[in-house]
Amino acid sequence: MKNHWPLILVIGFLFACSKPENPKFYEETIKRGNIIVSAIEGYKDRTNSFPATLENLVPEFINEVPKSDIDDQDFLYNAYKRNGTFSLGITIEPTGVGILGTKSMKMLEYRPSKDYQENKYTKIHFIHNGWVLETKYRNYDNK
Repeated sequence: MKNHWPLILVIGFLFACSKPENPKFYEETIKRGNIIVSAIEGYKDRTNSFPATLENLVPEFINEVPKSDIDDQDFLYNAYKRNGTFSLGITIEPTGVGILGTKSMKMLEYRPSKDYQENKYTKIHFIHNGWVLETKYRNYDNK
């Protein structure tokens, strides 16, 4: 009889490291993110532009920039001047090598434009109150 414990331990470790795809798991992060979203929108209403960084919101719009409760991460923020919108999010599972030589990254992201589209490069796991959990794929050949 073969000893399967090493395989069971590896599978258990991979399962334990993977974050669930259920919106309830992300409620606190979404709550903290919504504080930032409100501050960004208040900044935009007052200045007619988006802040260059989240630190520009302190102290007038928020006392401090909250972190995600997932691994105590800073939120990632991008302002897009060309189309007048922004995105806010965190990396759930970092870039890794996926099946058939792809790179992948799972992100929880808020985009006011709500331009969430599933295609061969993006898998949407859920959309919840303006937030999307998605895995983005990139083929090594496309760099």
